[in-house]
Amino acid sequence: MSKLTLIAGGERKIIEYTPPRLLADILAENGIFTPHPCGKRGVCGKCTVNISGDISVPDEREIKIGARLSCRTTLLGDAELMLDTKSGEYELHTEKAELQAKDDLKLGAAIDIGTTTVVASVYELDSQRLLGKAQTKNRGTAIASDVMGRIEAACNGDADFLSSSARDTVNELINEITGGKGTVERRVTVGNTAMLYLALGMDAHELSRAPFWASELFGKETDLGYVPPCISAFVGADLTAALLASDMARAGYKAALLCDIGTNGEIALYKDGVIYATSTAAGPAFEGVAIKMGSTAIPGAIEHVSNENGKIKISVIGNTKPKSICGSGILEAVSAGLELGIIDESGRMSGEFKLSENVSVFPEDVREIQSAKAAIAAGIATLFSASNTNPNEIERCYIAGAFGKKCSEKSILRLGLLPRELSGKLEFIGNAALDGAAQMLLSDEKREELKEILKNAKHISLGGNPVFNEAFIDNISFE
Repeated sequence: MSKLTLIAGGERKIIEYTPPRLLADILAENGIFTPHPCGKRGVCGKCTVNISGDISVPDEREIKIGARLSCRTTLLGDAELMLDTKSGEYELHTEKAELQAKDDLKLGAAIDIGTTTVVASVYELDSQRLLGKAQTKNRGTAIASDVMGRIEAACNGDADFLSSSARDTVNELINEITGGKGTVERRVTVGNTAMLYLALGMDAHELSRAPFWASELFGKETDLGYVPPCISAFVGADLTAALLASDMARAGYKAALLCDIGTNGEIALYKDGVIYATSTAAGPAFEGVAIKMGSTAIPGAIEHVSNENGKIKISVIGNTKPKSICGSGILEAVSAGLELGIIDESGRMSGEFKLSENVSVFPEDVREIQSAKAAIAAGIATLFSASNTNPNEIERCYIAGAFGKKCSEKSILRLGLLPRELSGKLEFIGNAALDGAAQMLLSDEKREELKEILKNAKHISLGGNPVFNEAFIDNISFE
């Protein structure tokens, strides 16, 4: 047996293993999750490590990046690994209400298993009061940042890890809120269809290849509690729960739009009683994950960037020294760069765009945003075409997700993420998926209401769709 010594915060931990082993695998098995947005292909440089000892020589990709990567480093014998923190970006962020947990309380949990972030809210069932809310990063990002990367990993041997890590994360969030007191009697869990398959340990092979269908669309009780109905293999219970929370199908609008902007961008258009829904692989840029100095919305992340009379002004989560940039920050930074002429309409930028002393935007970051925003815009254009809708007909556009809640309407429209005809019609509704899950946790009638709404739902496929393909090209620039 060989030893890997972990050194963090003045403490040492020894892990015994049988070489040779990939460092990333050893860390994941021991609860230390380095992010791998590129799916362990060694191209993103997000899993850099400070390691020494009996290890493999750097390969071409590590030499190009100029650092050792946990996804490329093989341990051959005894080694030492220096860690910046014990938890890194996987730390828990908790908001607690006035109600304190007690041993005799009957509790319920609303859970949103997102591709990048897992969030839970706990309620006292009798009073329906919120006990608290907590969130942390989805540990599946240690495997891959995107849905298809996660599915591929599950089909190739990582299914048990993806299932157990999701369940463990949910239980940790609930325990963080309750302190182990009370009894959780009801749960409602939402997420895109793939995240639900993976968390439940279901065979994901049918999601991995054409025709990309799901034999299970839920709307029933599971090991994760009640899981609301999904619409298709890639339009999940997170979007349907957001539909319920937005109330757009019951608000009296002739036409309305809902965009849940994240790694798996899900979009729904309501017109004349029919729901047209689709999903587009926007990638993790809007979550800050695919950005060179990006992160999720954690303390130290730049969340707002503005151009004020030719000078850049930033806002940092936690009012601390900036150390990264999250999704809303990178979008606003690109918008400000366009205003200042640092970035041109084609997305070209020479060098780096400094936001602070130690945080910059790089040309490859702009390309990530271009691709992500083009995917969302093209998805919307495809729904407009399928429903014979003109953008001017939309009376209300709901923007769901933590990203939307933080980002300015000005930046969203400036980049072309949404049609400019929607100016003044945007409503930011935060984590509507979690809000919808909470409604169904506290009311069985809400579950039936959602089922009624979805009776007239149509899934619009984007794969091989000429309208989507043309719209993607049309929206790749910032014109």
